[in-house]
Amino acid sequence: MELSEIIKKIEKDNAAIESGIVHGNDSYNVLIKDVNSLYATIIDKMTGSYNRAEAEEMVMKTQIEDIDVKFDITSKGIQITLPRNLPKKKTFTDKYDIALFRNSYIQAFKNYFTENPLHFDDKVMIHIHSIYLKESEMLDYDNMAIKQILDIITLFMLTDDNPTRYNLYMSAGIGKVRQTLITIEEL
Repeated sequence: MELSEIIKKIEKDNAAIESGIVHGNDSYNVLIKDVNSLYATIIDKMTGSYNRAEAEEMVMKTQIEDIDVKFDITSKGIQITLPRNLPKKKTFTDKYDIALFRNSYIQAFKNYFTENPLHFDDKVMIHIHSIYLKESEMLDYDNMAIKQILDIITLFMLTDDNPTRYNLYMSAGIGKVRQTLITIEEL
């Protein structure tokens, strides 16, 4: 499959996911398969490699090393530190960027929660606190791509992502390091 065809398929799958036609674990499986295929195709073209399994493994290894997510268990739940700010919402033509973001964090969460399972059965509070280096970098809350990280949180820790399962709070501040702190606590 050519690179342009894979990108079109990812855009189509993302549209299905966002419209609600595909959701939950199905959306993860659809997206991860397409994104891995895309990565492998890019590596094939860059390195001349024709071993797709080897290319996919190399990409996944790179992603794992690049994303240093910290997970800290607290007395009431968990605090997750993402090493960067959540991205700005993208337009339809930029779905590739969202897919890369989602795929990278899914792998980091999968690595942690495979060894440290944590599931909240009752309603929780999710607080997303973005730390920026300066005020001019700050995004308005309605411009942040929070859906992607909430989908990942739901995939690994919640039963569902409807409003009866969690309350969402957002805040922002200035600090010395760009990062996003996500606190999840039982209510």
